[in-house]
Amino acid sequence: MKEVQVKMQNGGHLETNKALHLEGLKAVSSAGLKQTLKLRVPEKPSDILNAMIYPDLGPGSCDYCEREKWANVLTSIPFVLAGAHLLRHSHDKRSKTFSGSVFGTAAASGIFHSFRKDTHPKHKTVFRRIDYCSVATSMVLLLHAARAEVPNGFYTAAAIMTPINPLAVSTLCTGAIQQAYRKRANDAPALRNHHRLHQVVAFAGMAAFVTEEFKKDIPCSHAAWHCFAAMATATTAPLLPDKEGLAELS
Repeated sequence: MKEVQVKMQNGGHLETNKALHLEGLKAVSSAGLKQTLKLRVPEKPSDILNAMIYPDLGPGSCDYCEREKWANVLTSIPFVLAGAHLLRHSHDKRSKTFSGSVFGTAAASGIFHSFRKDTHPKHKTVFRRIDYCSVATSMVLLLHAARAEVPNGFYTAAAIMTPINPLAVSTLCTGAIQQAYRKRANDAPALRNHHRLHQVVAFAGMAAFVTEEFKKDIPCSHAAWHCFAAMATATTAPLLPDKEGLAELS
C-alpha cells in the first residue's frame, strides 16, 4: 500500500494524508466482506457423500457460542419424546430395544453439546464420537426392528465399523430403512401417508446436516437437524408394529 503524503504549509513537516486512512479502511472492509461471503460449496455430488460418510470427528464446529450451545442442548429433548412415542408403539423385544436406544442418543447428544470447544476441547472430541456412535447404534437397531432385508453379515460388519466410522454406518442404515419403508408402504396403503411424512422430514434432516458441513456458521443449523432427525425417528413408529405383525404371521 502506497503511503500518500503531503507537505504542510507552515513548516515543511510531512503528515500522512487522510487518503492512507481511508485506503486502509477500504482494504479491511473488502477483506471482511470476502470473509463474510466465503462459502464452501460442493463442486460435485461426491463432495456431499464424503461429507456424510467421512466427517472430521474432532471437537466439531457447532456450539461455537452460548446461544448455539443451548439451542443444541434443548433440541436434544425431542429425541426423548421420539423414544417415548416409539416405546408406546413397541410390542416385541426388537422394537423396545430400538426405542430404548433413542433415549441413549438423546443423552449422548445433550452431554456432547453441553461442552464448549474453546473451554473443553478434549471432552468435546470424546463425546462427539460417542454421540455419533450412539446414532449409528440406534440406526442399526432400527433396521433390526424393522426386519429390513440386508446382506448376510451386515449386523456383524456394522458392529465392527461403528467405532471406526459411525457416520458411514448411519448413512448406510438410513438408505436401507428408506428402502424397507418404501417397499412396505407400496404393499400396505395404510402406511403410505406415514411414509411420505417420514421421507420429507428425513430428507430435510439430511439437507440440514449437509448444509452445516459446508456452511458452518448458519445459525441453528445443527438444532434444525436435531428436530428433523427426531421427527424422522418418531415417524418410523407405524412401520414397527406392522413388521411385528408380519413376523408373527410368518
